[in-house]
Amino acid sequence: MPFQTERAEKSFAKRSICGFERALTQALELKRAMPDKEIQIVFFFVHGGTIMAIMSHYCDMDYYDYQVKTAVATRVRWRLRAMRLCLMK
Repeated sequence: MPFQTERAEKSFAKRSICGFERALTQALELKRAMPDKEIQIVFFFVHGGTIMAIMSHYCDMDYYDYQVKTAVATRVRWRLRAMRLCLMK
């Protein structure tokens, strides 16, 4: 179902991106606090709209280019230095 307004879509995308960035920051802080532990994977269980918002923000494509089917997992790799997401096959 599409958003009622462009403003609603942008507001949702902003909340999704902020939450994603906050979670990545927390993972990095945890890694710094526990240098003897190796943190390599962070999982997010989110719905399709969140995936579309985050991917379109970091991958420079249209929001609807990242639609996913119901109950389909999407694997991505975060490139910390480049601040980019890459879809994994």
